[in-house]
Amino acid sequence: MASLLAGAPMGSLHVHIVVLTYKRLIGYWISI
Repeated sequence: MASLLAGAPMGSLHVHIVVLTYKRLIGYWISI
């Protein structure tokens, strides 16, 4: 995980993945 953060420019890639994960979690909560 740390290596991915270091490899991603400004950590933008990690942030994008986190946002997608949050959207999925929110979608699951709404569906329930």
